[in-house]
Order: sequence, then C-alpha cells, then structure tokens
Amino acid sequence: MNYKFKFICGDDDFLVNEKAKLWYDKYTKEIKEDLSKEIIDGRANKIEDVRNIIIGFGESVQTKSLFLEKKVIWLKGINFISNTIIGNSKLTLDLLENLKVLFNNLNNDVTILVSASPVHKAKNFYKWCLNESD
Repeated sequence: MNYKFKFICGDDDFLVNEKAKLWYDKYTKEIKEDLSKEIIDGRANKIEDVRNIIIGFGESVQTKSLFLEKKVIWLKGINFISNTIIGNSKLTLDLLENLKVLFNNLNNDVTILVSASPVHKAKNFYKWCLNESD
C-alpha cells in the first residue's frame, strides 16, 4: 500500500517526540533548502488553536517548494485527538475531518509526519490514521 503520511503516537510526549525527530532527521537529511523542511507546532490550548493549526498546515501543504525539492512537513505534537474538552469538541471533530481531506489530496512531492500525544484510541481520527498511515 502507498501511504500518504507517517503517524507516530503514544502516551509519553518525550518518547513520541524522540521517535518522530529521528524519522524527520532521516527524511530531511538530503534536503538542502530549509524552506523545503517545515515543523508546525500542533499543540492546542483552546479550540481556536486547533483551527489555526489545521489552516496553517493546509497552507503549508499547498505551498510548493521554491527549488522543486521534495517537501517534508512535520505536524508536531498534536494534542487534540485526546479525551479532553478540546479533543471532544464538535468543532475539533469537524476540523479533523477536514484534515483527512488534506491528507487524501496530498501531492507526491510532499511527505508528512504527524506526531501525537496523548491520544484517545477510541477516536475516529486516531483509527483512521492507523489505517491510512505508514
């Protein structure tokens, strides 16, 4: 199966971040242009943050690399697929559906890494990520 993105998650922020950093470093090692490598902070403290993170991620995905290099984007440390007020908000759930659409429409020249902690394993988006990611 041809996966659209890499999904690394768990309950321990430190371990998830270390594993994701190793993956990111490996896939960006050959990329010379810094504009072709991007890290987006995925930590949300309020529901409006979730909206801004997903909009910013969408803009980044749609922006072509200036030098036609492969582009790698790390959506780092998302915390809104957890069992919290923010994670359970209808707006967050709707925004996660929009995120699925973005992932399904990725170009081959964009590689995505998503790291998440903590996660609620009963969430639809979590299960979808496990099925659709590497």
